[in-house]
Amino acid sequence: MKKQVLTPIQTSLLSALKNEHLTSLEILHKVDSISGILNVYNMLDKLKEKEVVGSYVKNDRNYHYAL
Repeated sequence: MKKQVLTPIQTSLLSALKNEHLTSLEILHKVDSISGILNVYNMLDKLKEKEVVGSYVKNDRNYHYAL
C-alpha cells in the first residue's frame, strides 16, 4: 500500500475522527486549525479521495470517520 502524504491540518482532522464519528460542524469545533465549514467540506473531500475517511447518514445527519 502506498503511504499517504497528509498536511498537518488533514492529520489533525483525521486524528479527531479516529477517536469518534463526527458531523462536519463537530469537526469544525474540534479542530482548531480549520476555519470555516467550507474548509471542512473541502478537507473531507480530499481525505475521501485518499480513502482515509468514510461517511454515513444517521438520523438525517452526515457522520464522518477514519478508515
